[in-house]
Amino acid sequence: MTCRSALITAFTIGILLLATRTDYSEACNEAICASVVSKCMLTQSCKCDLVTCTCCKECFSCLSYLYDECCSCVDLCPKPNITDNPLSKKSHVEDFSEPVPGLFQALTAEPDPHERWLTFTYPVDFDMSLFAPKQEKEIKYHMPI
Repeated sequence: MTCRSALITAFTIGILLLATRTDYSEACNEAICASVVSKCMLTQSCKCDLVTCTCCKECFSCLSYLYDECCSCVDLCPKPNITDNPLSKKSHVEDFSEPVPGLFQALTAEPDPHERWLTFTYPVDFDMSLFAPKQEKEIKYHMPI
């Protein structure tokens, strides 16, 4: 019986190790994140804790577009906010009942203090000949005498 109980114990430990390894690999996708996380760890861009988060901005910049995928590799993923308050849910999109044409200009007139977006203004140069009527043939009017 001792051999059998040792075998069951070893099997149970193996299953537990496999389960914890699976959870870890699902949390941090090493195939995608390995190189960028290594770079960020070498530059110490992600070397802080989530409580003080003194390096979160640098880490976000370092991980770039892979931040959502790789933040778990550096333990800087935001914790989910689990509440029953409907105001804490994600934002949603809907149409305004009254049009507000100046809203976009009001939001983009000054830089975002949290640097969530950048605003670029490009000059517009229209060639006025594009708006002139095109005449394939010159029209001649003849008046009878």
